[in-house]
Amino acid sequence: MSLNEITRNCYQNGITAKKWLSLCKLFASKNAAHSTPEALQMEMCHSVLALLSSYPGDASLRRYLKTAVEDGFLPLHTFVSSFLLGVRSTELHDADTLDMLCRVALDSYHTSGNQPIGSLVSAGTSSADILTPIQLTLQLLRTASLLPITPLHPLHNSASELLYLLLSCVSDVSTIPTAHAFSFMNEAADALPIIRLPPIVRQNLENILLQLYQNTDDTRLALDTQVVHSQQFAGTGDIIGPSSESDIVSFSLLFQSLLLYRGREYGAGDGPHAVALLVSFHRLSSWNPATFYKQLLHSAINMLAHVNISSSGGAQYLITRAFITGRLPALLAKFEEVEVEGTKSDWRGAMHLAVPSLFQHSVLLQGCEVPLDPHASDSQNSNSSTSRSTSFIGELIHQFSEFGLVEQSFVSTMFPTQANEFHSKIWSEAHDAGLEIKAYLETKFAADSSEDDIAGIVQRILKDPCSHAAFSELILKWFLAQASPLDIEPLDHLCKILQSHPEMIDILSLHIKLSMLASPALALLEDYECETVGDPQTAVSHLGGIVLFLQSILARFNLPAEKLMLGERKLNTAILTSAHVIYRVEELKGPESVSFHSWSKALFDSGSEGIEDGILRSTPPRTLLKLAATLVSSAIQSCSDRKIDKDVLNNGISFFRGPLLNWTLAGIVKMLLLEIQHRRFIAPLHLDVLQQLVTFQPFPKIVLHLSAGAILRLFTQSTPIQLSQTDTFDPTSIRRVALQTLGVSDESTTNTNLSLTSGHSKGHNSARELIQHALTDAATGKAPIIDVERCLLLMPPTQFLPALYSELAAIRQIETPRRIATHILATPRPSSSPPLLPIFLHVTLPTLITSIDKVSPTEQAIATDLLVAIISSALTAALHTEWALVSVCSEQRFVLGQSTTILARRLGGDLRRKAGKSPMSGAIARRLASSQPFVSNFPSFMAEV
Repeated sequence: MSLNEITRNCYQNGITAKKWLSLCKLFASKNAAHSTPEALQMEMCHSVLALLSSYPGDASLRRYLKTAVEDGFLPLHTFVSSFLLGVRSTELHDADTLDMLCRVALDSYHTSGNQPIGSLVSAGTSSADILTPIQLTLQLLRTASLLPITPLHPLHNSASELLYLLLSCVSDVSTIPTAHAFSFMNEAADALPIIRLPPIVRQNLENILLQLYQNTDDTRLALDTQVVHSQQFAGTGDIIGPSSESDIVSFSLLFQSLLLYRGREYGAGDGPHAVALLVSFHRLSSWNPATFYKQLLHSAINMLAHVNISSSGGAQYLITRAFITGRLPALLAKFEEVEVEGTKSDWRGAMHLAVPSLFQHSVLLQGCEVPLDPHASDSQNSNSSTSRSTSFIGELIHQFSEFGLVEQSFVSTMFPTQANEFHSKIWSEAHDAGLEIKAYLETKFAADSSEDDIAGIVQRILKDPCSHAAFSELILKWFLAQASPLDIEPLDHLCKILQSHPEMIDILSLHIKLSMLASPALALLEDYECETVGDPQTAVSHLGGIVLFLQSILARFNLPAEKLMLGERKLNTAILTSAHVIYRVEELKGPESVSFHSWSKALFDSGSEGIEDGILRSTPPRTLLKLAATLVSSAIQSCSDRKIDKDVLNNGISFFRGPLLNWTLAGIVKMLLLEIQHRRFIAPLHLDVLQQLVTFQPFPKIVLHLSAGAILRLFTQSTPIQLSQTDTFDPTSIRRVALQTLGVSDESTTNTNLSLTSGHSKGHNSARELIQHALTDAATGKAPIIDVERCLLLMPPTQFLPALYSELAAIRQIETPRRIATHILATPRPSSSPPLLPIFLHVTLPTLITSIDKVSPTEQAIATDLLVAIISSALTAALHTEWALVSVCSEQRFVLGQSTTILARRLGGDLRRKAGKSPMSGAIARRLASSQPFVSNFPSFMAEV
């Protein structure tokens, strides 16, 4: 009899786990002379896994494994290695089964109290050997991505946790053999574009990959070779193409990217990264300085001139103009500092040649001079075109002079009219007051300033981009200085000003990363206590204003995905993003349980005298924010169960409408919407409470902005009238408030856009339409724009990239499609967006090649030209981006998913292996191999061809 037979017989006869284990031990003792303990342990584990293939997720088999591991007869590390090896069999590819196996390992690890090394991995295991279970776990995650999602058994979460623990066991990568390191890096390269990992897990994995990359001699040598060759061949025209001297597409896409991601990583406010992108683009283009600046300025005015006839109206014009005249000169000054080092290029002379060339585009300049009121309607703005000013060109030349991009003598000689007529209004006001501009602005935003005075100075600042940099520096300085728990009233005052004038936040986002404001505000929320304040009600109200501001910028600029840091301290936005979660009362422990019952009594008890100072002192605001949704949900349930009457419920809800608690409403409203949807509208009390809150005036505008889209999606025009379960609920009133919040007056337009970030993409409801719109703009001489993040919300990368190629191939051109594809594939974006270049090369390209192999030779030749242009241009752009990030930011990380060395190496290997059976693979490989600049930049490609 074997262990397989013992396990099968025990299971089929209902033998308990303990008795089964005893029989296994007896078998092992009798066969100790014939097998090693490790072999017997592996055999026992495999005997259970074999049954799981026939009985997926069986609880009895789970108890068998758990009992054996907890007893110690089956060491945890043996079980982990056995089941990870077993996962390679498709017979075990069941989400419930795989999650169960992961949970057995994780639960046993947590119960043991030991470190991962010595439990999940046997003590003394080398780093090279630890890579094996990590690779197997990556394969498990790839398998999980293909299986149906089951809420009760979240395989992805448990596998990610197991990967995190295994990664922590890797200590010294220098001892890992080169072949083993490359095998692991290739496995990770295959997995990373497909699987979605929690940020901390992905960061740990990328750190290990980076260490392997730096400690593998031939890989490091290849990178050094790439940098040398990229500099040697910078003058070739092989990449940019014959029409590059008149290219405005590439610069326009770069500028639009800086605007789209403003305030975030790789946006206009992220100075070092924005400069690195300019450096990368310059070296990719191979333009001389004069051509570079001519193309840059032409693209800038073309972009601004066409904003006026777009649907985005005055707000987008204000932001675009503020970027060109208020932010771009500062970025170019930093750019020149990098590019002047080690070169003899005359950048000052280049700008002197480029600026006069602007006047060759008189129609575009005329479009740039249209003064738009950002608060006026689109029709009002379109009628204002008869009133023209000459401020834009004067403003631009003034800024170039201020940042040292042109000589003052050049301005006086070439543009005497503009030099004499243009004056910054804010700087002039400060000069007349005898103050520096920052000191002058401080007086205007003092605590005793009236709302009218503040509104006046805000409007003057918005129309004066020359003052935007000083204004942004001042706001950042104030914010950091006032984010103190000792006195939060000044910070609340500043936050209310910014909230009342969202255009100011747009200006700030062009000059700073908004995480620099979010981080101190979030840290204040995490740390704030009311125990020692004199007036806790006032203190909590002030903190509430800060929290509302924090929620607004996190949502509007999608900051939750950013890594928020305050010095060395890591901050977690989950305190805000999970405020809608309903907790089971019995799960609340310690102070949270005490706070819940105290607040429940204060808010929803008929004998309550209201919210006293004592309860505010004893409850940290972060705890109150966490419990708010649970408090309201529990009160609704109590009312439904007739434990409290409706008047008590309504009275308790009324507290949340005041400044003391209205900062918790974002989570409460989201909870109500989710509960109404979950209950399929059979939730009369939830509907009534939602209506009470949303239709109450004044209701926090930021909460309405956060909720409006979800409200309109839930309460559509086609929602049946019978959803009303009470006499008072009226879905029309809630829709009306949501529409007014989004600035939509016509019900027929509500389906165009329900997101916070409307702007340019209004009316485009599919990724294909966004691509087509960009191609149309490029073909008609306008500045194209494509919001890649929005496209990836509309469809996943594996669908978006084939759609992109299909649209690019349809226009039967090379240059414009190549430039658009290069931008999409090789321009870094915020970390919340997946890198597309590895997915395109290793997932999309093989599929495209397979389909193109079936068409006619003529069509294959056309497709080969386009694909070779995209591949070579995208990889070369990625290489220059890597180099620029090292030289400008001293960063060595895979911002595009993988290093270009590994990308090119694998691409060459894939094409070589398929060349015999695929004409397209062979043609692409030959074309790339025949390009001397490409081969010089990517010697690793030739190593595999």
